[in-house]
Amino acid sequence: MGTADITLTKNGVSVTIGTVEVSEEYSNRLIKIPAFQSFQKQDEGARDEKVIDLLRVSHTIQARGHITPTASKTAKEVYTDLITIFKGAGAGGSDGGTPVTVTYTTSPDSPLSMYIEKMVIIEKASDYDPSSDAYEKANYQDVAKYDIQLTLVEGVKP
Repeated sequence: MGTADITLTKNGVSVTIGTVEVSEEYSNRLIKIPAFQSFQKQDEGARDEKVIDLLRVSHTIQARGHITPTASKTAKEVYTDLITIFKGAGAGGSDGGTPVTVTYTTSPDSPLSMYIEKMVIIEKASDYDPSSDAYEKANYQDVAKYDIQLTLVEGVKP
């Protein structure tokens, strides 16, 4: 069974990443308060910690996948679109820090408003050998596949 693709959209620019591996992490901020134990009562054994749940739940998605050419764009153009989304998708001024809309069908809350915390793009070598045809050489970038590693954090603009 394969993983579902992830689509990132911001200000009209959209890129779909064919995922190979996706992990979702949910964490909750807890405050642990050690229980006071007087010297006289130490023989009664350890006392339980008190825990305060602040309900500060964070949701992080780490995805590994690839981008390839589409029917209307070369792989290099899709790569450029992904960089554009990372840099704010042309949103100037105070709108630059808005989240990206993430569509991930296996998430029960999809679409999600998330921020791209980290993105690594790896251009993979191909064993494709373009012929001496000038068209083939000019379009060699279309067969290049870019591997992507993303860390997305769910949140809203403060």
